[in-house]
Amino acid sequence: MTKSTGMPKLPSIFQSSPFQGYQSGDEIPLGSYAAILGVYSMLLGTFIFDSAKNDSKKLRSRDLILLAVATHKISRAITKGAVTAPLRAPFSTYKEDLGYGEINDNPRGTGFRQVVGELLTCNYCMNMWVGLGALAALQKFPKHSRILLNLFAAVAGADFLHVLYEAIRTQENLLTIEEELRENHKGKFPVIDTGTTAA
Repeated sequence: MTKSTGMPKLPSIFQSSPFQGYQSGDEIPLGSYAAILGVYSMLLGTFIFDSAKNDSKKLRSRDLILLAVATHKISRAITKGAVTAPLRAPFSTYKEDLGYGEINDNPRGTGFRQVVGELLTCNYCMNMWVGLGALAALQKFPKHSRILLNLFAAVAGADFLHVLYEAIRTQENLLTIEEELRENHKGKFPVIDTGTTAA
């Protein structure tokens, strides 16, 4: 008969490392993720506290639309733009050309360098930071920031129009080529009787 130590048995969740599920061979920089999360949380908390303290005005619907479109374009420009590649180069490697002045990069390095590389190459990740910065700027400096946001929103709209125009023009060119081929080859090829028509 074993002797009881009198100590209560800890739940299984406390008997192993809480990060054990991430020890799968591939090194995942949890510490660097936590640091980035801490910085973002601090900035977000500061913004919320400052907004509540200064009783910031409620945003209008058109401001939210402006923020969404401008955030999309700024994030895309930072993470995919060919001209912004020098900003990403210390933390990423070139992967492929996406066309329309965009390239795709992969994060490189380990630890904090890898995490920054992931942030600078992921437009969805960058949305969180750009959105927070744009919202804070719009609340703090509405007149000046609205000019900048309008610029990026206009560029985003122009980008979509370029893509739409190219798609329509490509489709029309394909139809024109198809019609020309049919016209040029009309009557040049004999009709082959396969014997399937009725006598």
